Amino acid sequence: MGISVTIIDPADIESLKGALDQNNVTLFFTESPTNPFLRCVDIELVSQLCHDKGALVCVDGTFASPVNQKALTLGGDLVLHSATKFIAGHNDVLGGCISGSEELVSKIRQYHHVIGGVLNPNAAYMILRGMKTLLHLRVEYQNSTAIKMAQFLEKHPKVHEKSNLVFSPSRVFG
Repeated sequence: MGISVTIIDPADIESLKGALDQNNVTLFFTESPTNPFLRCVDIELVSQLCHDKGALVCVDGTFASPVNQKALTLGGDLVLHSATKFIAGHNDVLGGCISGSEELVSKIRQYHHVIGGVLNPNAAYMILRGMKTLLHLRVEYQNSTAIKMAQFLEKHPKVHEKSNLVFSPSRVFG
């Protein structure tokens, strides 16, 4: 289809700048947090760099869930989620979703109608069933547990902070 790809570490801003300068980038695709290393991409900075070069930004936010990460508000143009994981929550259905401006999503929808599959009614029901427990029963509880673990590990004498790692939740998760 005439598409070429340049692969970089999405958390390496210098590699991104180089790729944007050396290539005619039309779309930057990343996960945040990444799989399998769970690196958090600075979506706001990445979006600014890409938009300055005329490139769109698409973020796969599956691991963060739409509850914990608002990539569109941080500057992303499109956001993908595997509905199979956090959204449905039961690992008994395959599905996904895409969010973005009406203009971009309608272009994708036209292409999808030509080549893509369609979610059957039972799969849609199972995803909706999982969405009912997404926020209050699952993600909020997972977040609470993660904070408790992080606070415990911060105080543990065998855990040392690496000085070159900077994590700003507000820049990553909005």
